[in-house]
Amino acid sequence: MTIATLPAGIWRIEIESSWKDNRTELSRRMAPQLDAIYREVFSGLGRPLRPETRVETCTKEDAVSRYDWGDGIDRKLIEQSGRIITVQDKVLTWHQNTVTFEEKKTSGALGFWYYGTPQLYSVFYFRNGSSECSNWIILNMEQVRQYESRIAWRFNRNNGWGGRRAEFRFAYFDQFPPECVVASKYAQYELWINPLFMEHRKRAS
Repeated sequence: MTIATLPAGIWRIEIESSWKDNRTELSRRMAPQLDAIYREVFSGLGRPLRPETRVETCTKEDAVSRYDWGDGIDRKLIEQSGRIITVQDKVLTWHQNTVTFEEKKTSGALGFWYYGTPQLYSVFYFRNGSSECSNWIILNMEQVRQYESRIAWRFNRNNGWGGRRAEFRFAYFDQFPPECVVASKYAQYELWINPLFMEHRKRAS
């Protein structure tokens, strides 16, 4: 499969596995709501996405799965102009509007903060069993790294639940400089879209 030749405006990857994870299942269930948010945001930017959505189902042995586990890419957004934007999504049900990046895996290997390649990093909260997204933020990762020293990071690690002892950094939505934010919506605020969002060099045919 060649992503660059797809007519779809949203391409998502789903890796088949016998191992079930509640967060993965939640992400797949809420994927259509995320698709709608991305379409609204990019239309608001004057950069609408191509109309169709494609879900690529594979196993971890398939080469295409490396987008996910190797590069941290959950989806690609293809604008009508042909620009391609890579994204990692996080779908959550609790906590107070925070964005978390993995610093170190349980194995000791470096986490997403160091190896992740997506251009955008998004966090969506679905609370109290609702299928409506209450709060969300879409971040420009190049800008997040550029403004790293201006963000009030906190550092922590998992408590060992489920054998996990990964280390991570996190910050609240409102602690990211405006230059880092592509778009956001908090429970108490209206939709905000940053008109200064980055340009892209990679294009689809």
